Amino acid sequence: MEIIPDIVLTHLPFSPEPVSQWDDKTDLLEFLYALYDREMISLMEDGNTYRMNMRWWGKEVFEMEREEFQSWIKKFDTAARDSILVPDAAKPGVVIPDFCNDPRFGKAAKHFIGYWRSVFRTLEDGVFFSIAHVQESVDDLKCSIELAAQLYYKQSLQVLRNFLEDLILPIHFCDSPQEYLNWKNNNYRVPPLRGKDGLLKKLVDKDILPDQLADEVSSLYGDLNGFVHGSESRLINKGNYTRNWMVRVYRDDDFNLWRDYFSRSSVVGILLLKINLDQWESLRVKRKIVCTICHNNDDKAFDSETFSFGEELAKYTCKHCGNEITLNSEWRQMYKVTQGDTFSYHG
Repeated sequence: MEIIPDIVLTHLPFSPEPVSQWDDKTDLLEFLYALYDREMISLMEDGNTYRMNMRWWGKEVFEMEREEFQSWIKKFDTAARDSILVPDAAKPGVVIPDFCNDPRFGKAAKHFIGYWRSVFRTLEDGVFFSIAHVQESVDDLKCSIELAAQLYYKQSLQVLRNFLEDLILPIHFCDSPQEYLNWKNNNYRVPPLRGKDGLLKKLVDKDILPDQLADEVSSLYGDLNGFVHGSESRLINKGNYTRNWMVRVYRDDDFNLWRDYFSRSSVVGILLLKINLDQWESLRVKRKIVCTICHNNDDKAFDSETFSFGEELAKYTCKHCGNEITLNSEWRQMYKVTQGDTFSYHG
């Protein structure tokens, strides 16, 4: 079972296209169709099963997200226009873009939706490795958008470095469970990402991370370091020494820079998320019980019981955190829905 099938990745990166022109032919919609193109299987108590392909839900998600981004467009537009009303704030010739009709803004919007909806799919199936890192990655992307909307360009790019760390660490931890336990106990110092002893090289050496993807992560991380460590050209208050300083104001070049890095980071994020999901899925194939919340993997640390609901199911309760996991005979995780009247899972 692939939460993010390979065909989904063929739609990346998304093309520049204004939000106002998104229609039934846009690549984002094709991405969402592919992401949801799988069967939802519902098991009834009488043993009957009902199957429904969820591809149609991709269109519903597309419409919801397109509507949601109208509020972001308003935030960007309001802050940009208000900023140039400050006396002497903007240089002559500064033009505020029409964000709804701006293709590169539309591209960044597509990439956020693509990442966020990929994460949402993992949460629906409970196949995430580290829920804390997954949730943090979404919040970091949202934070980047929020900061860019309010003209905090440097800070919006700093957050993207955190986003990359959110996704590399779970891949490393899935391969090194003891280090994950140390991290959860706040007894862990995160090693460097880059360099001969960095996490990227270790993951490449173990054939967990492809060379090309590791190089892209390394390149992005290095560029984003410039915003963390305060290069003069990266400051909001740059230009003091050349008499080109302006207050916090809309800057088209900085806005373009953010859009580029945001889109690149989001694509990398989806690729890294898929790798981590594939790692997690390999545990199911081995029929190994691992708690989805605390990652307890000691068979003796689960209470188990079997029960009949159309077919024989098994419920495992983690003795460490109390999380319950219900599995069918094919080792698929089942989800109780509609107040317990059915159990469902994705085929």
